[in-house]
Amino acid sequence: MNIKSILTLAILFLFSIPMFSQENIKVDEIYLNDGSFIRGEIIEKVEDQYIRIKISGGNIVQFSMSEIKKVKQQKKNYQYFSNGNKVKTKGIYFSILGGMIIGKNYYKNFYGKSFNFSAGHNFNKNLGLGAGIGFDSYDPDVFSLFINARYAPWRRKVTPYLSGKIGYGRPISLSDENNFADYKGGLLLSPTLGFQFSSRSNNSLIMEVGYNFQRVKRSYDWEETEDNIVLRRLSATIGIQF
Repeated sequence: MNIKSILTLAILFLFSIPMFSQENIKVDEIYLNDGSFIRGEIIEKVEDQYIRIKISGGNIVQFSMSEIKKVKQQKKNYQYFSNGNKVKTKGIYFSILGGMIIGKNYYKNFYGKSFNFSAGHNFNKNLGLGAGIGFDSYDPDVFSLFINARYAPWRRKVTPYLSGKIGYGRPISLSDENNFADYKGGLLLSPTLGFQFSSRSNNSLIMEVGYNFQRVKRSYDWEETEDNIVLRRLSATIGIQF
């Protein structure tokens, strides 16, 4: 079994995981009409009258229903912050990123497009593993299958993380008729530094800066040998994780 088959099976496995899973309830949030909110555990609720909630330190507070705008339940696989923002720390995630790659082609600056979609699983608040598909306009344009790992040393309102991709990239067009050249795919490597921004929704803004190493083989009609080329590109992308 070659690397393309392994990567394809990994992606199919990840996408076969149910998108919605049952999550354990942790604590509750009471949003008040004045714009503030209280976080704790509801210990008593009388419809159309009042709610009693136990907050940190074991103190119990009570609010009449007329003071309350809405009640939300927190989930164990999210980390919550004092401003009401949250970030997912465990379970399945999906991410979409788009941006540009920068490098040199034939001794001149080159700017291309970069897009990728990945699905993965956060095992805990630090480590996640996933797989995905990508497109990079290296000249030649390359379609890739990859697996990737993420490591976040801590969780903050803005969380830095390290990420790495390894996979296989294949030129979309295997022949360049203008230059009488043929191409073959090769190994893709990409170390990345990323930032995840917490929000009050289930989605997070993510930004990544990385460096791509893409191997391709090039041959010309008048030559019997193949050139082994490593395309090196700086990448800068932005997207969402959900």
